Amino acid sequence: SEYCVYDLLLESLLQDEPTLELRGISADIGCEENLMWVYDRELVSGVLSNAINNAVRYARSRLFLEAKISNKELIICIHDDGAGFPIDLLENGIREDHGVSFSNGNTGLGLYFSQVIAQLHRDNNRSGQINLSNSHKLGGACFSIILP
Repeated sequence: SEYCVYDLLLESLLQDEPTLELRGISADIGCEENLMWVYDRELVSGVLSNAINNAVRYARSRLFLEAKISNKELIICIHDDGAGFPIDLLENGIREDHGVSFSNGNTGLGLYFSQVIAQLHRDNNRSGQINLSNSHKLGGACFSIILP
């Protein structure tokens, strides 16, 4: 169904508001308030929740959520001002066999399932994807979900 993307971003942040306040992290949204797109609200909300939780874990003091349409795709990005993604993850991408560490809470399952959820969103020959990069906006990590 078609939903308001700004509302999704705002609701995602509000779910983590107590944690953001406790950690002293400010969060801003960069998105047109009337931006509409077709997506599975429950699944994409779960992806954003996971990505925001990860960003809060590594952020020093700021998060920035943004959404825009480019090349007939919706791009939602979550930027933080932490240390950024490790080079190994950026170079090798998300793999099922990347190694799980329950001791530090890094199972990688959130990224794996986020990728699967993104790929479930299809339009003709295009399917959704996620992208990991280091943020040019805040200097930390940037998680993106791209939906056709």
